[in-house]
Amino acid sequence: MAAHRYWRIFSYWVDEAIVQIAECELRESEGGADVTGSGTASASSEYGAGYEANKGFDNTVAVWASANNSYLNQWLKYDFGVGQEKDIVEVAIAAQSGLPKRTSTEFELQYSDDNTNWTKLYEYREIPPFTDGNLRVFNSSNVSSSLDFAPHQMTSANTPSPYIISSSTSFYVAWQAFNGRNSDGNWLLNGFPGYVKLDLGSGNEKNLKSYSIISYGEYNRVATGWTIHGSNDDNQWDLLDTQTSQTPWNTLIRRDYNLSSTSQSYRYYKITITASQGDGTYVGMEEIFLYYEPVDHSVITLKYRTGATSALCEAATYQEYIEPFDSEGFVQLRVEG
Repeated sequence: MAAHRYWRIFSYWVDEAIVQIAECELRESEGGADVTGSGTASASSEYGAGYEANKGFDNTVAVWASANNSYLNQWLKYDFGVGQEKDIVEVAIAAQSGLPKRTSTEFELQYSDDNTNWTKLYEYREIPPFTDGNLRVFNSSNVSSSLDFAPHQMTSANTPSPYIISSSTSFYVAWQAFNGRNSDGNWLLNGFPGYVKLDLGSGNEKNLKSYSIISYGEYNRVATGWTIHGSNDDNQWDLLDTQTSQTPWNTLIRRDYNLSSTSQSYRYYKITITASQGDGTYVGMEEIFLYYEPVDHSVITLKYRTGATSALCEAATYQEYIEPFDSEGFVQLRVEG
């Protein structure tokens, strides 16, 4: 691999309303020493005094915590400084004692040379929940197999290069479906059917095997029907998948879809929304993920937050099951299909 100045943990999900990391170690060899220490830490947000970004690298019981209710797409970054680039191959993350559910269970290890354009080194999804004070090590041996080739750091329609995002008439610009921020950036169509198109760039063709969509942040504007096409000339399009009459789903919920048969790699991908959950004019998506490999639907993911009285589960049939917790904090689920 190669050395880079900036490294960060980009967290997609935690099981509570705040992301916390008690300690983050960045290592240049598997099982090696932590190489942080003289650089500068920063974060997407901070809870307040005593929870600053540097607390995630200080080798004490202090923790970094994101701002309250900032649990989606938060990051903890380390700048090694000019001329101090590091070739990181392993990261170790420790959970806070007493609050382990605030440690990310879905994240990427990313690097940058300019603090603007970020590249994913490793991706980790559906990590089993941390326990009190638990230190876990992540490297190439336990990286997630369903790798996402869509960008999630877009700041405009063509930044960073080589990606180009375009769309039909949009109320909120289309590149926000690939900006990695569900809370303050999304794609919203003004009239549908309407599409968002991703150009991966010349020579960057990819074979789509599965994809995920995070539902829009307003219930009536959640998409319930769409198609996905692929092309290599931006003119002739091949139909890859069609979804119609999706069962009602809540806001900011991710659903996964496998393609029935794919053998062709494409430079261009187009997602066309054909139906909404109620609004006759506006419909959108929060974030779109495109994967090299199929998504494993043999595992049910149950996600909830402390203090919740019900649970929401995405099962293999894409149905949402909402059941109450019992007095001992358990929920009974059934799987159909």
